[in-house]
Amino acid sequence: MEEPQFRYVVEAIEKSNVRLGVLMQASELTFGGLDRKLFPGATKASARFVKFLRKLLQKRLQQELSSDSIAIFSFLQRYKDPDTAEGLSPIEISTETATFIVAGSDTTSTAMAALAHYLAWSPRCYKRAVEEVRTAFSSADEIAFGPKLNSCHFLRACFDEALRATPPGGGPLWRVVEPGGATIDGEYMPAGCEVGAGIYAMHRSPQNWS
Repeated sequence: MEEPQFRYVVEAIEKSNVRLGVLMQASELTFGGLDRKLFPGATKASARFVKFLRKLLQKRLQQELSSDSIAIFSFLQRYKDPDTAEGLSPIEISTETATFIVAGSDTTSTAMAALAHYLAWSPRCYKRAVEEVRTAFSSADEIAFGPKLNSCHFLRACFDEALRATPPGGGPLWRVVEPGGATIDGEYMPAGCEVGAGIYAMHRSPQNWS
């Protein structure tokens, strides 16, 4: 995203997520292509993102695979199924890459934006977080994973609170009830049902927090 010509990708992901978010709650809207009529901008954005992804994959697949590379894409290329010893197909690599780009970048940027927003509105917390970080590290170049970063307990608390108040994935993460059914909060759910709870609602409910 450092290059200006690629910054449209963020906007494309954001627009396409609107349609995907609605479909996660009401998949019946796909009947007759109603979702595409309701969200024409999201459909165009999704097509633009797919085009970008295909170009990215084509360029990456033309490069020589390095055995010691720690890039996520290299892990996908090197992956072998433990039972069949087969690697991922081009379609599977494409799907996984799209997931990593959307889930790995969009959620992280949302969390960082939420943290910056709440700290900006709380000078007291901002000052304490800054003092903690500057005490632990002598320069920005020194900041890295390790004991010093782990010692910044208040900064971690700020992240946790930002994630609670503004979760990047605020809707239900649907799960299918396994054979035999399940009882959730006194309610029996038969096997095969999809169940989920709104994360944003849970995070904001006074019953869950003191």
